[in-house]
Amino acid sequence: MAKEIERKYTVDTGAVAHLIDSKLYDAKREISQYYIVATKELAIRLRKDEGDDHAVLAVKSGGNALAVDEYEFATPLSEYDVKKADMVGIEIRKTRYEIPFEGLLWELDVFHGDLEGLIVAEVELDDADAAVTLPAWAMTEVTFDPRYKNAVLALDGTPEP
Repeated sequence: MAKEIERKYTVDTGAVAHLIDSKLYDAKREISQYYIVATKELAIRLRKDEGDDHAVLAVKSGGNALAVDEYEFATPLSEYDVKKADMVGIEIRKTRYEIPFEGLLWELDVFHGDLEGLIVAEVELDDADAAVTLPAWAMTEVTFDPRYKNAVLALDGTPEP
């Protein structure tokens, strides 16, 4: 079992547009994902990254807004399409930019489709009490706002400001 500890932030969209246009990131990935189960206590997600030869089944449970138990399993890419019939909510499509800053790897998610216009940044930590130096483009922390959890986005759409 792994413990996922992450903090999540809204961003200055103008600043991140410049960052993306200037290619000031280490990696870029196209991600599609959907949920089979999305409740407050349990989320089961299937995800595929463009270019990968497999999908990933993730089970997230317990914990709190900052840290949850997470199990991930590689599964055949074909399962992504097969299990889509069991999807709850919408399929989430996003471009993820990986940006190193102050010794941490930030993930900037630019959403597409039904969530077009939403951009959030998250950073995974080894310790829930770790100090985080924010990049200038990271704005309001939404770690504890359940509306910004991907499972909730899949069910409820883009949060109202």
